[in-house]
Amino acid sequence: RSRSSAAAASAEERERRQLAEAQLAAERAARLAAIAELESNSQRLLELAGAGAGAGADGCLRALEEQIRAAAELAARQRAEIDTLRAHADNMQREACSAREAARQTEARLAEAEREAGEMQDFLAAETGALTDSLRDAEAEVARLSAELDRR
Repeated sequence: RSRSSAAAASAEERERRQLAEAQLAAERAARLAAIAELESNSQRLLELAGAGAGAGADGCLRALEEQIRAAAELAARQRAEIDTLRAHADNMQREACSAREAARQTEARLAEAEREAGEMQDFLAAETGALTDSLRDAEAEVARLSAELDRR
């Protein structure tokens, strides 16, 4: 039973870890996309700044600045989420190690109990044999003494 519960705990831990890793991968991909967009916007901003200030350049610069600010906020949120997911994954790893150690200790105690039970069975079998031999000897002695008494 302990093996099946240990296996179930291990499978559950593996599933939680895979979910955390998938979330982490999604966050990384989103962060990389935000960084790429930020770099692209920065490049466009540099191109606009180099092209001079036209009538629409002011509005375009403001829009780019807003996109840069939004991308920086997104990157900060994603970094915080990644840190949270990493902490969660670390906790799950510690819990899994603890569960594996508890299962190992339980299996060791079970093996010790089974060994002791085997020794007890061997001891009881030997004692039963010795008592059977003693009873047989006593019955033979009683029969001998009874026969001797009958002869007298």
